[in-house]
Amino acid sequence: MIRDWRAQGPSRQSSRWWVLLAIASAIATYAFIGSAGGLSPWPRQMAYYDLLAEGFRNGHLYIPVAPAKQLIAQVNPYDPKHSHWWFWDMSLYGAHYYLYWGPVPALLQALAKSALSIRGMIGDQYLVFSAFALSAFFGGLLIERIASRVFDFVPIWLRAVMVLAFALANPTPHLMASAGVYQASIAFGQAFLLGGLLFAFDAVCASPRRTLDWRLPVAGALWALAFGSRMSALPAATLLAVLTALACAWPARARFRSFAIQLLAIATPMLIAFGMLLIYNKLRFDSWLESGISIQLSGLKFSFSTSYLLTNLYSYSLRPYVADCHFPYAMAPARIGSSAFPEGMAVPKGYLLIEPQVGWLRVVPVTWLLLAVPVGVVQRFRLLRDRTVRSEPPLPAPDLKPRAFLWCVACFGVLASVTGAAELGLYLSTMRYLSDVTNGLVLLGVLGSFLLCSWPSSRNTKRAVALACSVPALATVVFGLLLGYQGYTGHFKTYNPKLHGVLVEALSLCEDEKNP
Repeated sequence: MIRDWRAQGPSRQSSRWWVLLAIASAIATYAFIGSAGGLSPWPRQMAYYDLLAEGFRNGHLYIPVAPAKQLIAQVNPYDPKHSHWWFWDMSLYGAHYYLYWGPVPALLQALAKSALSIRGMIGDQYLVFSAFALSAFFGGLLIERIASRVFDFVPIWLRAVMVLAFALANPTPHLMASAGVYQASIAFGQAFLLGGLLFAFDAVCASPRRTLDWRLPVAGALWALAFGSRMSALPAATLLAVLTALACAWPARARFRSFAIQLLAIATPMLIAFGMLLIYNKLRFDSWLESGISIQLSGLKFSFSTSYLLTNLYSYSLRPYVADCHFPYAMAPARIGSSAFPEGMAVPKGYLLIEPQVGWLRVVPVTWLLLAVPVGVVQRFRLLRDRTVRSEPPLPAPDLKPRAFLWCVACFGVLASVTGAAELGLYLSTMRYLSDVTNGLVLLGVLGSFLLCSWPSSRNTKRAVALACSVPALATVVFGLLLGYQGYTGHFKTYNPKLHGVLVEALSLCEDEKNP
């Protein structure tokens, strides 16, 4: 029976409480970082989404800031020589400014302000915090469900440690300390992708049924909100929908028919949302496909070139941090120059080295554990294949474990690659774009840790392996917090210099100078 397979004894409830405690701790850490140590109100760097929210509340799609008349009068207002009149990084069309970022975060903020009767300006930092809190919640519950339903033995404390590693891995704390419209768009895109995965996982693990699982359209709706926040999430959301429909249809007798029905249930809210985005573009720019990127007011226009691929692959995976004896020890300076690359590696012409970046292989060591995943894939695939050959569909309940595992690997692989594929061809790398793939990479590492714990036959050996797996997870938390302390512009040093001075004085390892 499926109920017997999912039952984990009295420890299941205890596991949930430990995971919820880990999630709450991560969210409290976000608040501490975002507030620069408890300042009120939190330091504000941008409020772009609030401007769009006010536009929505006033019944129009542009922000309530009028372009300078001198700028409108120019033949080519997009020429950088007119930048002194620009509202930087806005899209200019006609006589109005628009946002080219996805509208969903602004819609949510407009609804919240109307419901709570808030009239003042709300900075983007609160949206970023809300998005990361959602990510921690969805991701933490997903990790707990995987541990309980896919694996036979995962210590409760290891689940909590992995939740902390997921929630506090670089660059999440770094983005929380650099909160603006850019980070809000990325963070909400990732949060809704994770929320959809949580509901989709429950549907994949459910026993075959004649009626549609209500969780499938919910997953589709959340994935629609993901690309409504960040349009580049659309390819990933589409692949996740296909993979989920395939996994849900696998045990059915009529697989192709079941696949089509499941996919339609997931895709319907996604298609509706995509149509609404096309209409949104048409109403703003008189073009179905123009999102505002080609008419943005910025000296750095988006351009894609294969000549940047190798440089970006190195930057996102292996670029080193700068060690320092002063707290916070591991630095990610914005203008590190060509010294960020190994000797002999040429930096392509036009590639910009102006953004902070550290490779995930160096500061997110929990991802090293994903090396165990390919072995688990081979094992589960063989098990699923053998049982499929021996039994006609529908498959017996025990086959849900290998099927759910393979679905997790495929979906996390999408989060670790497809969501950030477009950035590999850009003329720069930056920490915020690393956030497009880190969640998937960490979740693959979590799968690897759970696999390693499941292989030994002795319970004591399993615990020893779990303890070993916790080391890179805790190191991930430490690196995330150290890099997050700095943010993009020295967050604590800039906004809370008093606390910064105390921490540097107390924690620096230099004997000659403790407060640089």
